[in-house]
Formats: sequence, C-alpha cells, structure tokens
Amino acid sequence: MAVVQRAFARCAETFEAAAQGHTGQDAKHAMGTAYMELLGDRTFLQVQMQAYAACSDPDVRAATRAGFSRQWDEAAVLTGLPDAAIHEFIAMGMLVNVAAAMGVRLDCPDDLSRRLLGEKAGDDPIATLACTAPAAHDDHHPASSRR
Repeated sequence: MAVVQRAFARCAETFEAAAQGHTGQDAKHAMGTAYMELLGDRTFLQVQMQAYAACSDPDVRAATRAGFSRQWDEAAVLTGLPDAAIHEFIAMGMLVNVAAAMGVRLDCPDDLSRRLLGEKAGDDPIATLACTAPAAHDDHHPASSRR
C-alpha cells in the first residue's frame, strides 16, 4: 500500500510544484507538462496502472481512490478552473497513461497516434495530449519530484 500511496503523493507534489506561481490554464498546462516528465519514470507509470488494475482488493481500492481523489482536488485547487476543465484534465491524463503504457512514444503507428491524440499528434503525441494548449517543453527526463 505504501508504494501506491507514494506514487499518488508524488503526482500531487509534482502538480503543486509545477503550478507554483501560475493559475488557471497556465497552471493546468504546467501541471500537464510536469506529469509528462513523471511518465518518463516507467516505474511510476507501472505502479499507477497496477494500482488501478488491482482495485479488486479492498485495501488497494481504498488507497487508489484516496490518491486519485487527491490528484483531482489538487488540480481543482491549484488551477481554480471549473469542474468541466478538471474533468477534461484528469480524463486526458488517464488517456496519456494508457498511451504511455502502450509505448506510443516508442513505436506506435501514426494512424493509432492520430486516433488516440487527434490531428495535432505531430512529433510529440504525448505532450499534445497532455495539454490542450501547445507548449514547448522537454519531456525526455524523468521528474525527481522530491520536496
């Protein structure tokens, strides 16, 4: 349980650090960019995906729900955006998780990238998916989201 809790805490901490000094869409974009960096840590992604898959266990389910709820609350508080924007942000994050788990960056056929990510997939489909606003960022380094 501690590993699951730490993975969700790391995500919330990453959101907090990224949003510092930003509000609204700028905060959302900064958080999306930081999340992409977190996904560079394959273990982080695998722990999160395994937590969802293992929710048939009541203890894992409780820890996963609490962590997911914290992520949602952090996104809402840090951005100040309406519920619909937070829903979109979290939903896109889940699609990013699935795309990353399938190795979209590694060897995904272009047609699948476009189906997953839309016409804007371009050279960096994961980054395009993460944020609705375009941005330049370096998503090739794992985040070390430590306080």
